[in-house]
Amino acid sequence: MKKIGYLVADAGNFSHEEAAGWKFLISCEQFKNTLFPFGQLPTKPAKLNEFSALWWHYDSSTSLPTVALDPFVITSVRNYVQRGGTLLLSLLAAQYIVDLGAEETRPNFVEKGQWNRRCWAENYPDIRGLSSFQGHPIFNGLHGAAYLWNPTSESQFAAAFYEEPVIPKHGRVVAVEREYIKLNEHQRIVIEYELGKGRILTVGSFMFFAHEGNRFRPHLELFTTNCLEYLGVHPRGATRRAVPPPARQTYWSFSGRTVDWIQRKSKPFTARPERWQPKSSGLLLSREQATGNFFDIGGRRILVMGTENSGIEEVWAHPFRTLKDMRIGFKIGDRETRWADTLQPRITVRPESLTRMFTIDGMAIEETTFASFGLPSGAIHFEVTGSKPVEIILTACVDLRIMWPLSDRATGSLSYAWDDGLQAAVVHTESANGTSIVGSSSQPAEYIIGRYAEIKEGAGRLVGSPTENVQVALGLRYVLNAGEGNTIAFAGSSVSEREAIAAYKRICPNPLARLNEQATHFRSLLTQSANVAIVSSELDESYKWALVATDRFFVETPNVGTSLMAGYATTRSGWSGGHAISGRPGYAWYFGRDSVWTALAMLAYGDVAKVSGVLEFLGSYQDITGKIAHEITTSGHVHYDAADATPLYIVLMGRYLRTSNDKQFVRREFPRLLKALEFCFSTDTDGDHLIENTDIGHGWIEGGPLFPSHAELYLNACWAAALEEASYIAKQIKMSKNQRAWNREAAQIKRIINQEFWNPETEWFNFARNADGTFNTAQTILPTVAMYFGLTDPRKTKQCLREIASEAFSTGWGARMIANNDPMYKPEGYHYGSIWPLFTGWTALAELRHGLREEGLRHLRATLMLYKKFALGYIPEVLHGERCEPAGVCPHQAWSEALAVLGVLNVQQILDHRPRKQQAPQP
Repeated sequence: MKKIGYLVADAGNFSHEEAAGWKFLISCEQFKNTLFPFGQLPTKPAKLNEFSALWWHYDSSTSLPTVALDPFVITSVRNYVQRGGTLLLSLLAAQYIVDLGAEETRPNFVEKGQWNRRCWAENYPDIRGLSSFQGHPIFNGLHGAAYLWNPTSESQFAAAFYEEPVIPKHGRVVAVEREYIKLNEHQRIVIEYELGKGRILTVGSFMFFAHEGNRFRPHLELFTTNCLEYLGVHPRGATRRAVPPPARQTYWSFSGRTVDWIQRKSKPFTARPERWQPKSSGLLLSREQATGNFFDIGGRRILVMGTENSGIEEVWAHPFRTLKDMRIGFKIGDRETRWADTLQPRITVRPESLTRMFTIDGMAIEETTFASFGLPSGAIHFEVTGSKPVEIILTACVDLRIMWPLSDRATGSLSYAWDDGLQAAVVHTESANGTSIVGSSSQPAEYIIGRYAEIKEGAGRLVGSPTENVQVALGLRYVLNAGEGNTIAFAGSSVSEREAIAAYKRICPNPLARLNEQATHFRSLLTQSANVAIVSSELDESYKWALVATDRFFVETPNVGTSLMAGYATTRSGWSGGHAISGRPGYAWYFGRDSVWTALAMLAYGDVAKVSGVLEFLGSYQDITGKIAHEITTSGHVHYDAADATPLYIVLMGRYLRTSNDKQFVRREFPRLLKALEFCFSTDTDGDHLIENTDIGHGWIEGGPLFPSHAELYLNACWAAALEEASYIAKQIKMSKNQRAWNREAAQIKRIINQEFWNPETEWFNFARNADGTFNTAQTILPTVAMYFGLTDPRKTKQCLREIASEAFSTGWGARMIANNDPMYKPEGYHYGSIWPLFTGWTALAELRHGLREEGLRHLRATLMLYKKFALGYIPEVLHGERCEPAGVCPHQAWSEALAVLGVLNVQQILDHRPRKQQAPQP
């Protein structure tokens, strides 16, 4: 058992916070603890040798006490650490690191008083904590970061840490400040030092044990325990430097960022000449002239995005953006270069590729962009038909921007080279795990690479414009004779340079094989999953596109996992994350509720293997309270800011068991299910059987006039459905006691929804219950979720659905969140007027369940027919309430596709009058 010495200035007179820290420590049964005043050191210096670790938790004054600054005391503590002891310094005690001689630079943010800051996001709670870069052992069980404190204006605050531009000279930064979905990298809170054979951690703030009502108390306790465990991992008195435990251990870097040329050369590889005759998945859509509409293609490890006329704008090999701002130009003879983004080619979109056909000066140039199915690589293949040579010029930039919530500075420095063996430009981060490669199986006629803002043509050659930005620009020129083809390949990795090179070498010499893998995958998916008798050939085609578009969101990220992403767009769209250079490509990361609604469609078309993967992924990131994550970014940062993800996780587990009968998997995951249920029950703080949004998170509405709310109807519809599914699971795995209790609770909530949420004056289900027991009577589309789950009375249900089918709610392109005659209505309002294909999908499912087949088919058709209007083949996230045009962030959204698929399969089941036989497509 590790013995901890709790240091105090005066055992008879220490602060309320210091006493609370000691009270917590003596509650930790894994430690043997002793209160040890500094004043005892002159008479008992050998007593320090008894301790595995020392902890000084101090907030009494911004000045350290005289007793701790006694030269003999300082020498004793320093010698203890140098011999292999360890020390935790928290709050204002973090300054002591300088007095001990382990650090020269004193923390420049030293403050004590009342908390005087607010959350940057209006109407959101102020929550504060700490975040590692991409993991550290002190965050074990906390997924790399933790909120530790939810302050109020009356909360007492104490801190001693480094604030930009100051950084510690000798310590390594373990963690920076974390607030609501944001990192404050300029505030460096946790620093790790090595002194002799020992180790010191300073935690400059947010460890407040005396704070009453801290809803992050479990996280604070685990974090503190982790710190002490980490410090005590190697026994005091070791003969070698203390070694950290086997865990992912990263540190923040705040050194100056550079862009450096390096020399490198790999072994050459051999390309096999091949005739360009790609296979087809069987689906295609065309436009005679390219537009500014979005396109995306990708595989399990790579995402390629851009617009029809400009081509590729961004490539992500998560969590890094490996390419951006690509331009393609064509030069024939002595004519000027014609840049593709100034032309209007004919385009053909397939699930596996984008083809643009250019006709220039009698020459036909076919450009096909595609990605590998399972590798972090992609390519652009060119075929030239005509009688003249064609020069193809490619320019692009590489910044290896890592995904939000990390800033662009987190990438660090870049190194670059031209590798003659690979015939490619190679760029990597200073740690060499982020890598980007661009090249070809043939040598370019000309290349340029360097720290440039962009590459242009000048005086017959490629020229770079110097920049202070931390990026590399490259330019490649190839000459193709008539009848020849050439492939420009790109690859990236967040694992290692070696992986990126391996992916590049797989696609570059044999690009056709990689394209054919994609085509074969989608053809197989369609063969096994798209066999439905639908009412028209056009709806049949749109359903197939929705099916492959849904599958596209199942993505693997090394060191994070494999699950469903939410939406695709370039970083030009949406919120920047508060950064000068955005690291948010639409919603191309993992979400809780989004993945549940998407996975329900996957169950319906039989892909149970992927759904079990989604459940396992969500369970693996479950918070210590039992809460299910709302967002898991590909940079490894987890946010738990939604209230509905947890009940929806339970719903999906039940639906998975009903579809797959996989009792073995469900039994294995049952402890996580129980924790999720316990968490939900804990959020009913007033005992009215309703789980709450207050202090837990948004349910559906995240902003606007309907936000915030106390207990949404939507949230509690999810909860009632979750309890029904939990009851079913318990019955199937012989947990009869739980089964009966959960079934009774579901019935109680169903009664509340139908009797208390029903408003006889408006003849509608109220939006939410307020904290004082009154109701927010807003009429929204959200009751359709309760209707789809079968929780509402049939008469009330049909009455509401008929109103939703009216022009007040419904248009030819979907259904609005609120009616257009509501005073709150704004047609572009994200949560108060716009049209989401998701809402329309909920409505169609509710209508189909309750016998309103004609209305359900009309709403289903409204969504499905969007697949040709904007991004070819895909359904967007949000549409304007008055005009059929995009009004959201993502032109390709997972749940928009999935709800359309689910609706079609519900129609099929109605037509068949029998459950659809499930078949599992190949992964």
